[in-house]
Amino acid sequence: MLGKTQSFAREFNNHLVLEALEKKPMSATELSSCFHLSNATLSSVLKSLTSMGLIEPVGLDSVSGSGRKRVQYALSSQFGTILVVDFGSEKYHARLYDLPGNILFEEENPLERYDVAHIEPIVASIQKGISNIEMPVRYTVLCLPGLVSTQSGELQFSSRFDSALFSPKNKLQNLFSEAFSCPVKLENDTKIMMSGELAQGRFEGVNSGLLAFVDYGIGGAFEFQGSCFRGGRGYSGEIGRVLISGSNGEVTNLDDAASIRALKDQIQAKTGERPHTKEIVERFHHGDAFIRDLVLISAEKLGEGLRLIHSVMDLERIVVSGRVSLFGEEYLARVQQSFGEGPRICYGASYEDALFYGAKKLGLSYLWNNVPKSSPAKEE
Repeated sequence: MLGKTQSFAREFNNHLVLEALEKKPMSATELSSCFHLSNATLSSVLKSLTSMGLIEPVGLDSVSGSGRKRVQYALSSQFGTILVVDFGSEKYHARLYDLPGNILFEEENPLERYDVAHIEPIVASIQKGISNIEMPVRYTVLCLPGLVSTQSGELQFSSRFDSALFSPKNKLQNLFSEAFSCPVKLENDTKIMMSGELAQGRFEGVNSGLLAFVDYGIGGAFEFQGSCFRGGRGYSGEIGRVLISGSNGEVTNLDDAASIRALKDQIQAKTGERPHTKEIVERFHHGDAFIRDLVLISAEKLGEGLRLIHSVMDLERIVVSGRVSLFGEEYLARVQQSFGEGPRICYGASYEDALFYGAKKLGLSYLWNNVPKSSPAKEE
């Protein structure tokens, strides 16, 4: 029993130090002060993590007011890498990080179809792009629009992915795990974004919040007491299915009334054109009356849907993310006006900032939870 307790304490202390070093390099003195660890315990932890290759000394720093020098420790830049691939609505975006968070490789290209024939060349392109990086890929995070089961870790449904990517032979995670010889994590893009927003303090001091991702489609992620609430199977947050009144009084869902896809559908129905999102944004800001009317009506519909969600969830904070943020403060003010009294609605971090931060954090958490068991030096 004592052995198990000591093992748990070692693992817990390892986590404390590793998570602290995610933020910045720190000296043993700073770490000891943060966590109130004895010098012997901290020395044992630092020695163990250094021997595993997870951390490394990165130089000396002067203590204020004295001439003494102290060694600074940081996450190792040589231990391995974390690969993050975001399958967005119109493109894929891949980044390779080292543990300190430096981007070693980045690639993004349009993606027209989500099927095996288009995904396999992406895997090959990433392989070629990182072939000159000698460190192994330790973990891969794939971010995608769809339902990912917390029980199986597999993609259960996505309207944008071909069914062949669900089959045993061509499962999305298999294509990447075989290529990079590492564990692969699938995660819903909005929940990954929520992880990034939480890590950066967007919901600090809030017990009940919502991140509404309004882009080609509409999804959401709920915050509850500082964590992302996933529901029984991981499917929570599908706010695009909330029923509201349509522009002609009919019953519709939020996704069909307020998403960028819905905007494009409306423009196409009336003009025969289907402009890119960038063009819609430019025309909105240049005063195109037709576009402005459609965009601001969609903002009202978003506010209506968010009000219904708030009436059920009693939200303290609502953060809107996605490319609708490109419409600026006028769009957000119309959402708030339609929503009415209640929590202030604000924009979040940019889609890519929140998503990649959250995905990198997820990768680091996996590594910390799978630190090799070791027998660090005994306390003196």
